[in-house]
Amino acid sequence: IFATKQEFLEKAITDVIHPMAHHVCCRTLLRDILRDTFASAPHDTVQFRIDNLKWLSDKKKELAGAEAELHLTMDPEVRRVVGNKQLLLLDAFVERFLGFSPNYATKFAEGFELTGWVPESHLFASEVRPISESAENLLDRSVWTERAARPSAAEGPIADAVRDSCSEEVARGWMSGPFTRDQLDAHFGKGRWISSPRFAIHQSDKYRPIDDYSSSSINSTAGLLEKLDLMGTEEVAALIRSVFRIRADDSGYVQHPAWRSIRASDLVIGSLDLSKAYRQLPIAARGRRFSIIRIPSRSGKGFDYFIQNALPFGALASVGHFNGWSRCVWAVTAVAGRLIIGNYYDDYPIVSPTCISGSASASFRGALEILGIDFDVEGKKALRLGDEATIYGVVINTASLSSTMPSITVSNKESRRDELRATITAMISAGRATVSALASLKGRLGFAEGQIFGRRAAYALRALITDPCMQGGDTVWSMPLLHALQILLDRVVDSPPRIIRCQPSRAPILLFTDGACAEVTSHGACLIDVENGLRLCWGAVVEECVCLAWSSDPMAQLVGQAEISPVVASIYLWRSLLRHRQVVVFVDNNSAKDALVSGASPVLASDLLLRSCAIAEDDAEASFWYTRVTSESNVADWASRLQFEPLVELGFTRVPLGSCVDIAGGRRPAWGGCS
Repeated sequence: IFATKQEFLEKAITDVIHPMAHHVCCRTLLRDILRDTFASAPHDTVQFRIDNLKWLSDKKKELAGAEAELHLTMDPEVRRVVGNKQLLLLDAFVERFLGFSPNYATKFAEGFELTGWVPESHLFASEVRPISESAENLLDRSVWTERAARPSAAEGPIADAVRDSCSEEVARGWMSGPFTRDQLDAHFGKGRWISSPRFAIHQSDKYRPIDDYSSSSINSTAGLLEKLDLMGTEEVAALIRSVFRIRADDSGYVQHPAWRSIRASDLVIGSLDLSKAYRQLPIAARGRRFSIIRIPSRSGKGFDYFIQNALPFGALASVGHFNGWSRCVWAVTAVAGRLIIGNYYDDYPIVSPTCISGSASASFRGALEILGIDFDVEGKKALRLGDEATIYGVVINTASLSSTMPSITVSNKESRRDELRATITAMISAGRATVSALASLKGRLGFAEGQIFGRRAAYALRALITDPCMQGGDTVWSMPLLHALQILLDRVVDSPPRIIRCQPSRAPILLFTDGACAEVTSHGACLIDVENGLRLCWGAVVEECVCLAWSSDPMAQLVGQAEISPVVASIYLWRSLLRHRQVVVFVDNNSAKDALVSGASPVLASDLLLRSCAIAEDDAEASFWYTRVTSESNVADWASRLQFEPLVELGFTRVPLGSCVDIAGGRRPAWGGCS
């Protein structure tokens, strides 16, 4: 619907809400749990948990006979992997509290397939990842692919780690073997089985075995019907913030009088980890011809083969099967225990008011024990509640919630920082690194940066695998690569903790930006502080040297850079006003908006601006939300065209802007920070 610039501006001032202004930001299921928890007295929630745990325990006794009969019908290897899981009980539990039967009794009894379609769990959004090859086609050429396989080194720490992992898994019942090729032919039929190689990656202080089901093409025979939406660190932080903010008088949620005497900051957090994750789910007996792994024999000639009886790491189907089950466990335990928990693969972070944290822990652990689901009871990943917890490999601390500026801090754990620091420092000292080592480093750094919601290092991460000096084996050292490693050392490894502020929301700051390419290239912006009515604007011609630099990039279009640059310049110019505020940025160019959201662009000129923007966002310590406005409704269109009279009439004060040369080069300018 068309709106004039003035109409849209007035509408934005009265109606725009920054997404982080909401007191509760979490999934509907968790929002309902929060509502019910604080609408009830604490002792009512404790009793609710006791009653439902008693129901589960009584139901287990009722189904004991049928459960035993079900286990007797299972293939022996399936039964060994299933262990003491109460599958009929899980189905009844889910049906009572979620309203549908997941039919896990049948699924576990039959086992899970590594090929074909992974059934829907109905707990994720639908999205098809199609099968690209039939399993039968794979079997038709299996004789030739097996003959073509060549063993890697039979000796050394990696080979020893792979061999030890196989021995351990055979002892646990997760694998059978070793077998020879002739034995597999006799069991499955000649040419009617496929093997996948096992290798190991060094992770922290140990080697982790991975089964490469992609190289054997088994992953191409599996398809997914759902898109997994894992609850990452950002959701955990939002959940903690929601538990704190829902207690505010203006949250819109009913609060039982008993909570009035309990401080909102009295929260504890922790995380529970399922034991051996995928290995809790059995592979179907009929599908084991696809679950064979091979490792080099000790003689160095040929392979030793093992048949996997439990879902392996490295198989696409394992991801779908396991996450469907783990998400189902999350949903039913959360609802039945009124638990404020998340789920990321096999990790379950939990948040609780301190006064009911004991019953929260007992409810969650008790439900898993009754269901026969294995989890870490006393190890380093056991559930321990406090004001700090290591969740998904990052340290989350809630101690500052009781301060006058309540906040949550998120940082990478020290062991990860030490490992990354040692790797990067060694590369810088040596003055060279292999492409494979840089690719591995990129993966670890990307995870570390992503876990603390970072974007400033995105371009440096890309430089690790896009530097033009890389030619196969060893790279020829280059200054861009050195610069990227130094930035990553500073930004990811040695950066201070990320701070998520939880104080009551103030009215937002609105920032309208625009670029114009006519006879000259110009840009401008308008700032409105809804809280105090402050209105500022600037507009300027982009310096000729900057335009020349932009136009020298064959992929660049001046309008794209002209739309991004005023956002970056405005954050620097007004960062003291933006500090700790929620800022809604209006951009009238979709490609520019998308680049600002992602923090990356394939166009070097835009990417340099985005580098500077990430630094500016960090400096401002504000929460930015980028959204779309049509050109006709964008009040900054006047500023970008240097037409200030209409803006003055609307109450804007014009301020000067410094040089944008540094911004265009991806650097922090010398000016900025005042109004």
